[in-house]
Amino acid sequence: MAILGKAKYSSGAVHSSKRIVLEDAFVQNNEVVIEIDQPAGTLIDNIYVRFIGNVNLGTSGDLGWELGTTASASDVCANADGFMDNGTDVPAGSVFRLNHSFGASGGIVEQGWSDGAGNVANTKNDQAAPSADTAYSEQARKLFFTTICTDDVVTGGNKIEINVMFINLS
Repeated sequence: MAILGKAKYSSGAVHSSKRIVLEDAFVQNNEVVIEIDQPAGTLIDNIYVRFIGNVNLGTSGDLGWELGTTASASDVCANADGFMDNGTDVPAGSVFRLNHSFGASGGIVEQGWSDGAGNVANTKNDQAAPSADTAYSEQARKLFFTTICTDDVVTGGNKIEINVMFINLS
């Protein structure tokens, strides 16, 4: 027998976003850090990074990113070669969607879905002791988005646009 639960209904989650344009986005053998304000009671849903100008490296190298609660930290999520892995060029117009399973350091892990054969991924939501999501914050906080470049000469337009999408859950 099922029991009817007591429910309170209200409007659904509200989406908001922050847009940042970063010039000189990648620097040889260095990090470039920008601050992003995360509103209270929000979850980072997606991050879109668009290359406004092409980025060229003198030799094969990596371009990546980190997102943390302090400068150059990756406590929210990271991918050291998330934009380019052992390559030389990222053309203008390239768009990267950094979503739910942002990187090995953390971020949201989606609910496991069946693959049609009855197999469900063993995700964060299918654990005996799940942990809190690093992408959610009850309090307003500063986040730090960091670009990473290997030891290669950087040329080209070297300009990116970062759009951080938040879902207000409170």
